[in-house]
Amino acid sequence: MRHQILLQLLLPGAGLLFALRGEWGSAGEMSATSPVELPGIEPVRRIGSGGFGDVWLARQVDFDRDVAVKVGRRALTSGDDRRRFERECKALGRLTGHPHVIGVYTSGFQNDLPYLVMEYVEGGTLADHGPTLGEPKLRSIAAQLCDAVAAAHAIGVLHRDLKPENVFLRNDHT
Repeated sequence: MRHQILLQLLLPGAGLLFALRGEWGSAGEMSATSPVELPGIEPVRRIGSGGFGDVWLARQVDFDRDVAVKVGRRALTSGDDRRRFERECKALGRLTGHPHVIGVYTSGFQNDLPYLVMEYVEGGTLADHGPTLGEPKLRSIAAQLCDAVAAAHAIGVLHRDLKPENVFLRNDHT
């Protein structure tokens, strides 16, 4: 089995989030039925599930902000799997300062489950809203999406699952 990590890119002009997936190997399966317990982070509710695992809306108390916590559903027990995950996190860190990349605050392991704590942005997917946006908005989204993919490719991150369900829009559809 292969593990996946989500990298979400924020495209400010269209308010677009874009999910990239990188793969890092195989390990034993472990279900994440509840969020990891992280200091200073209070879980609110589960807001999604995907190839990587579950996504939780949480509150980062010290900074008085909402965050998204992504918890892998498979334990990474081998050193190779952990190193691959850590390499992916470093790639995320290099992209975080880019104007189109959503912030990644921290990552780690709890009970061998990998997790990411990221900026939280509300909204639906391009699959949900795309048909209602109109051609000018969709062209703007496409241009920004290309810029985001180019930035990821420039640091060696290869997109493996680009589809409307992995492109997120803000609630105001901007």
